[in-house]
Amino acid sequence: MSSTLSRTPPSAIRRKLREEVGFGCPVEGCGSPYLSYHHFDPPWNIQPHHNPEGMIALCLQHHKEADKGAFTPKQLREMKKHPYLKEIKRFPKGRFNWKREQFLLLVGGNWYIKPKVILKLKEKKIIWLSKDTDGFEQINLDIYDFQGNIILNMRNNDWLIHASIDDLECPPSGNSLKIKVKSHNVWINLSFSQFSKEELYKKVESLHQKAYRNMKKQKKTWPKNEWTQRILESVEFKDEQTRRTFGYICENIKEETITLCTLQGHLVWPVDISLNETCTILPGQNIITGCLMVNVGIGLKIA
Repeated sequence: MSSTLSRTPPSAIRRKLREEVGFGCPVEGCGSPYLSYHHFDPPWNIQPHHNPEGMIALCLQHHKEADKGAFTPKQLREMKKHPYLKEIKRFPKGRFNWKREQFLLLVGGNWYIKPKVILKLKEKKIIWLSKDTDGFEQINLDIYDFQGNIILNMRNNDWLIHASIDDLECPPSGNSLKIKVKSHNVWINLSFSQFSKEELYKKVESLHQKAYRNMKKQKKTWPKNEWTQRILESVEFKDEQTRRTFGYICENIKEETITLCTLQGHLVWPVDISLNETCTILPGQNIITGCLMVNVGIGLKIA
């Protein structure tokens, strides 16, 4: 096999290896969901490959130990057959260490600064913030299947899976969480990243442009009348809209480096709602996009 092969396995193989260990490090007593991918049969330095039979998902610490020979091939194969989380019949859990006095949040294509509750559906808080004793903001989530059973909850950055899932991806960097439950059409992508002011301006501009392109694609399905024409004209991309949004962000967040928390996904209970990259799609195909909400009690509520 070519020595130019990337050491990062293809996504399908990474997903297979994560599922195999129950989405947590298979070493006894560990279970960390922040996984990397170890080549052991043969080792990568002997022969680069992406054969899942000779690979295993491990947390970064145990991956480093495995690279130095802490586990024999026989022991690693036994871990693949009997991973820790499956043996103790426990779902994965983890924690985000990202805490800031003030996050910039991008949820379903809309911006939030200092909200108390971002999303509330039928009197249930779905996405909201809390503060620790030092005044740092932390993230809270409740995600359900279509029968109203909890799949994921997060309290003060600590998260826990409560049901069987199709995929869970958490990189060792600890800055993102991706969950898929295909049978219920539920998925969640949560990530943290840092931006300079210049980088953030480009981010705002890019999202605005993409939102307007997507809106114009949808116009083919709209009835042709004066009202829809006004809507199309109102969503035409204008540079001043980017400058205005960016200006409001800078007025409310003074730091030169801004921490962005981004959340996308599809929720099915108690209301079907899509949190896409550029917009929030509510029941009845109502769309909210490009809004900036500052110091709101509740950003979006559906009774």
